[in-house]
Formats: sequence, C-alpha cells, structure tokens
Amino acid sequence: MNKIPYIAEINKLSSHGTEQGIIPRFVLQMLKLEEEASFPTNAPKKSYKYINVASSDFTSFYDLHEEIINKRKEYLRKLYSKEIIEIQESGAISIDRTVETSLLQNVKDFFIKGRIMLNNWAKSEVIKDEYFDLKKLLIVKDSNFENQYQKHLSIDDYARYDHLFNLIRVGRNQFLNKFNEIRAKIEHEDLQLKYSRIELKDDKIKVNEPFLENNPMYELIDFFYENILSLIEKVMVYYYGINAFINWNGNKNLFKRDKIDFENEMYEYVILSNKERANMKKLIS
Repeated sequence: MNKIPYIAEINKLSSHGTEQGIIPRFVLQMLKLEEEASFPTNAPKKSYKYINVASSDFTSFYDLHEEIINKRKEYLRKLYSKEIIEIQESGAISIDRTVETSLLQNVKDFFIKGRIMLNNWAKSEVIKDEYFDLKKLLIVKDSNFENQYQKHLSIDDYARYDHLFNLIRVGRNQFLNKFNEIRAKIEHEDLQLKYSRIELKDDKIKVNEPFLENNPMYELIDFFYENILSLIEKVMVYYYGINAFINWNGNKNLFKRDKIDFENEMYEYVILSNKERANMKKLIS
C-alpha cells in the first residue's frame, strides 16, 4: 500500500494541537506502538483508515473545544467590561447575545462531532481481532455490550483483553452513555440550550452561566472532552501493549513515561524490552 498520502497529511498537520499532542498523541505515538507490537509477526498494519479519522475528526474535535474555550472567554470579557451591555434609565439591561448564540451552537456541534469521531474511530477497525471488536462495544446498548463481552471471553482462554473491556465498561458508565444521551436529545429532540443569566448589581455585572443535565455546562464540556480522548488513548495503547507482550513472548512491555516531550518524539506510552526502567512505569504483568 502506498503510504505517501497519509504521511503527507500527518506532516501537514503535525503542528496541530502540538501542546496537547493531538497528532503526536493520536497518530505518531500510535504508529510507533503498532510497529513495535506487530514487528515479530510481520502482521499487516491496520492504521490507514484510522489515520484519516485521527487527522480529521480528532483535530476537528480539538479545534471545536478550543473555539468554545476562547469564545466563552471573549463573551465573559465583553460582559464584564459592559461592551455588549446597554443599561437603560430604568436600570434594565439590554445584552447583545450574538457571541453567546454562536457559542451555544458550538456546544451543540461538540456533541455531534464527538459522536462522529467515536463512531468513525470504531469503524476504522484499527482495534479489532478475533477476540475484540470495538464496533460492538462502544456505541451500543448496555445489554449488547455485556453480551459481546461474554461472547469474546468465551473464545479467549487467556482473557487477554479483559482490561480493555473494563476500560470501556467504566467509560460507558462514567461518561459515554450520558454523552450519547445528550447528543441524541440535541439531534433528535431539538434540545434547547439556555443562555447565561445576566444581572446588574451595584453597577457590577454578575454572570450565571447555564447548566446542562444539572451540571455547569462548560465544566461538563471539559469533562467529556478530556475523558473521551483519554479513553481512546488508553484503549489503543493497551491493545498494542498486550499484543506486544504476546507477540514477543513477554520480552517486551508497555511503559508509561513520567515526562512527555512530543517535539522530540518522547511519547507518554512506549513499548520497550521488558525490564525495570527509571522514570517509567511498567503497565502489563
């Protein structure tokens, strides 16, 4: 397979989200781990479809989250400076909601794009073999998840992916199910997000930002963002780590670095020979 197209895409986007490591974290790190895990078996690489997803959906999700952060800051600044507030003689206030209207649309898009990213990640089949199929575990009903979990374990005497099943189960219970519920309400029930409530007290502006599902909305957005990306990363790195351990007969292991330096290819997770190492934690036993 000609790899030039997606390598060019990676190079083009390599500075995208560098500090947070969107491309280094979800493309370059994963390519390295896949190579180390599969080398002794000369297994065909499964990254091609996934890289296209990571280079577009992941970076788009990152961009949208950054836009929400920055637009929220802009809106609060304009509110507190009274740049977009007109105070009537009666003391009533008139607010230009243009920025907030755009911000609330960004929030809706966050759930829609996040769902697309998760779905395309699973459909890329980068994490799939006879004992594990992400498509049948990620965006499904709880009963289907449990059925697939039992089915996969029944054919795997070593229960090699039990940790991955647990990661996904915990993720589903803690945030994925709720994330998908909100996304469904936005797309299918036309869920209306509330504006901030603005008050003028003693000539000072007080801003009460909206809640979503009984949580401060913007805190909830950050919670979903961090946890979704963390789940994707952990599922992938452990999948490669487990396969490396098996393929190399226990002579290689997955390690977690204490210090990360994306610019110098010092990724957080790395597969190395299976021995104790300074400033690294061994993850598979």
